[in-house]
Amino acid sequence: MSATGAQRGVVLIIVLWVLALLMLLLAAFSTSVRVDSQLAAEVSQRVRARAAADAALAYLAGMQRLGGDTWGSLAGQVLVLPLDDERVRFRLLPEEAYLSLTGAPPELLEPVIAALAGPQADVALAVSSLMARRLPKQDGQQVEKLRSVGELLQLPGFDRALVERLSPLVTVDTDQPGVFLPLAPQRLGLLLLAGDRRLYDAIREGGGEALGVPPGVLVSPGGRVFRLQVEVGEGRDVRKVEVTIVFGEGDADYQIVRRNEYNPAFYLD
Repeated sequence: MSATGAQRGVVLIIVLWVLALLMLLLAAFSTSVRVDSQLAAEVSQRVRARAAADAALAYLAGMQRLGGDTWGSLAGQVLVLPLDDERVRFRLLPEEAYLSLTGAPPELLEPVIAALAGPQADVALAVSSLMARRLPKQDGQQVEKLRSVGELLQLPGFDRALVERLSPLVTVDTDQPGVFLPLAPQRLGLLLLAGDRRLYDAIREGGGEALGVPPGVLVSPGGRVFRLQVEVGEGRDVRKVEVTIVFGEGDADYQIVRRNEYNPAFYLD
């Protein structure tokens, strides 16, 4: 090979290396732009969802001040709020519609945990450790209540999969022994009623007590702590927010107990 041919070969190799480097830089830049775009869209959706939740809270605060039959009939209804071009739907539920981890007896906790636990789970250990968590300490100090459902992961018998399945059905914000079944999540209601769909439907349609409900299952809402579920958008772009609130305490119209913008598990349909 002549000297000129060798030089051309070297130049070709250099050009190919430069092209490969440029392709890598272009791919990295494209990935960076795509990630930045997704992050910006995520932040935008979160801001819109929070604005929708705040708008729903303002509406509910006004209704709560008015009181009367209008306020009393809001619980459980799926309402639509006009907010620019967004489709905002929301629902207000009493916190008593969920099974209380701090107040429910073992007879109600056990069937729910057993139905949601994996085949290798020790249900008896999970229930006993939860009940022990609710007892006063040996030194006589008052027991520190569970502050979130996620604290169950610290107790024997609970794993992440079980806690994730429990989260949409339970509460740590009220201490009632039973559940307000007319507005309870369907799965929770059926578990507490041993799968009796006709009894569950009768309770939901009647809104009150029904014959055949096991003792201690059905309670009335206290009217103090509520869970607001907000849904913004449609289809694949839907965004959800869940806010636990207390109405009528202090100078403010309401107080926010907790806000879940990342993994709320509810359905308004």
